[in-house]
Amino acid sequence: MKQSIQITPTIRHAMAVMDYWNQNYFEGRYKTEQTLRAEMVLKEAGIDPSQIGITPKEKSGRK
Repeated sequence: MKQSIQITPTIRHAMAVMDYWNQNYFEGRYKTEQTLRAEMVLKEAGIDPSQIGITPKEKSGRK
């Protein structure tokens, strides 16, 4: 049974921050304090920060 997560404005903001990070990450870039805080908020809520904003490859793009 999947536990439901209450999406608060804080969690929504953290998701937006991680979405931006996951899409714009490049090697050697340091995480800012905001990104680290967003990760912490999501982990406390039981959400995997590394999966936010990343669509499965088979669903994205043209065929």
